[in-house]
Amino acid sequence: MKRWLFRMTAGAGLGFLLMVPASCGAYTSFGFDLRRHDGPIWVNHMQRIQWPGDGSVRVGWQIERKPIFEDPIDRWDFGGRLLEAPERRTPRSVWNRIGFWWIDEELVHEDERLESFWIGVPNWLPALCLLAIPGCALWRRRAAR
Repeated sequence: MKRWLFRMTAGAGLGFLLMVPASCGAYTSFGFDLRRHDGPIWVNHMQRIQWPGDGSVRVGWQIERKPIFEDPIDRWDFGGRLLEAPERRTPRSVWNRIGFWWIDEELVHEDERLESFWIGVPNWLPALCLLAIPGCALWRRRAAR
């Protein structure tokens, strides 16, 4: 296995592993925002990986459409929040209680619109999968000796 791939998967796996206890009671997210004008409204497209504080990790996007105000907006920036109050959704099934989520929704309120799409898994699952790759490589290397 290439060293750079080994190091990347091990590092990402350890990062996810560190987030398991940190995310069980707090909201954390990392990602970036892209903004653009669309006529009389501005469109904010957020892409994130988030730990909402309910034992899951979610990947997805959210698009906000709002009227343009006087404030100038940046075209893009890195966004995120670290260890804030949890944003918990009400579980609708046993799968949600375990940590598996499929969220595809659109909310409209007066002249504002919000679209979002999220896929979630239990927060320990990405760590397990990512750490299994270098773990198997080490096991194969030692078995070959």
